[in-house]
Amino acid sequence: MSRVFCRIILGPEPTLEDFLSHKELGKPLVRESMRREWESSASVYDDFEVAVAIALKYPSLGSHIAKVVVPEDGNVEFAQTMKNIHHFSIYAPAGDILRLVKGETIPVSRSQQHG
Repeated sequence: MSRVFCRIILGPEPTLEDFLSHKELGKPLVRESMRREWESSASVYDDFEVAVAIALKYPSLGSHIAKVVVPEDGNVEFAQTMKNIHHFSIYAPAGDILRLVKGETIPVSRSQQHG
């Protein structure tokens, strides 16, 4: 069995840059308690609608959603992180996460916004 997550990406084609850690992207560490996530993870969501809502709220994160399928064989670690119960961190190099992308990406548009 595997877990399916949604990753907000910059464009229609997933690239290595879409899965880099905040450290690799040159973003500052905001909280010391989140050092591991900052250094070595990519944020994903376990719910498509939540990912869309986040992408609409923060357009700079990206314009498409990629499906990331993580096998539950223990080779790729992931954990629920942050206050949002649908937010997870995948702890793996960007190239490894990129290889887990399956299927076509889905564009995010204002028409998907509810309420």
